[in-house]
Amino acid sequence: ASDVYKRQLLADDEKINLTILTKQLNRYKLKVTSVNNGEDLLKKYSNNHNDYDIIISDIIMKNTSGNQAIEQIRKFEKQNNIKHIPIISYSADSEKSKIHKTLRKGANDHFQKGGKIEELVNKIVFLLK
Repeated sequence: ASDVYKRQLLADDEKINLTILTKQLNRYKLKVTSVNNGEDLLKKYSNNHNDYDIIISDIIMKNTSGNQAIEQIRKFEKQNNIKHIPIISYSADSEKSKIHKTLRKGANDHFQKGGKIEELVNKIVFLLK
């Protein structure tokens, strides 16, 4: 992966997931900023939207869910006339209807928790072409 793809904003309310995914992405020279809830994801992105190339967000988080955060990010982009940032949702839940709901909220793609990291990196590279 080149420098173009290196700035990830990662959201998950499970600290162990943040740690594992950050380490895996760092191996690909991807720079990860992590937050542990939907509110912080919204704050980080809305305050520094030019600092990130892509968002990777868990769907199921306490308080503000990934779906709610994605919806708010898309609303923020529209209100401020900002180009859409690519968003990859991820979840342990493989139920198709929940994945489709997330895509309708504004996610560009979905990654299954526990899937191969190469699959996620390929999705990142594809979305940032």
